[in-house]
Amino acid sequence: MSAQDLKPEFAELVNAHAREIHAFLWRLLRDQSDSEDCLQSVFLNAFRAYGRMPVGANYRAWLYTIASNQARTLLKRRARDPIELADDLASPAARFKVKASPSPIITTPLDVQRWRRISREGLHPVNRDELDRILAKLEKSGSGSLTPDEKAFLDRFSKGEPN
Repeated sequence: MSAQDLKPEFAELVNAHAREIHAFLWRLLRDQSDSEDCLQSVFLNAFRAYGRMPVGANYRAWLYTIASNQARTLLKRRARDPIELADDLASPAARFKVKASPSPIITTPLDVQRWRRISREGLHPVNRDELDRILAKLEKSGSGSLTPDEKAFLDRFSKGEPN
């Protein structure tokens, strides 16, 4: 049996190619953290598929293909993520700045109950969409995840509601 007939251990592939794959990902992504995360995903995906690779395959090319696909996916995700807009173009929630002192806004369970009772009827479609987005964030991550602007937005539309 020749050396060509043996499949290298996966750890050998990692040791042989990690640096160059990481450099390749950094050139594509231009972000250290993203390139490291992507590199981890590349080797995780490669490990999962390694058993299906034939003996003698071009493992380096295979790893580069996985890396290219991972980077492309990350770049597409970046393109879909919201970006910060200038104040005059910001979301409706950002228009309602908190006029209180700079101390943190304390949210009580009664505030959350009041916000959940906000009626969508009569709201402008933009405000309705923003309300839906903020309430979904509230449900998913809790009141601590809301920004002061989002809390001010909810307070504005819940005025007159009894606690």
